[in-house]
Amino acid sequence: VREAMADATNNQPQPLENGEVNVFPNPVRDQLQFVLPDRIKAGHLRVFDSLGRPVIDQLLQWDSPVQMVDFGDQPAGTYFYEIRWNQERRTGRFMKQ
Repeated sequence: VREAMADATNNQPQPLENGEVNVFPNPVRDQLQFVLPDRIKAGHLRVFDSLGRPVIDQLLQWDSPVQMVDFGDQPAGTYFYEIRWNQERRTGRFMKQ
């Protein structure tokens, strides 16, 4: 998982065009941002802890390619995500401090 590239003018992650998903910041403390391909308008997000237990399972609908998720209540550790939309699926991992 890479950090998203930030726009120099507003320090915001930029939308991706190649189907890639980025997590920002990594490691996360409170607010986790998923930067998604610009063409995605709805999908399904699942986040699992290091033991494979689901900690987030939600449908996503957004007007922006950057989806914010509150992660402040989760304990520190390694987490894995899966995002599905249409017939596509992306997975990755990130750290919580």
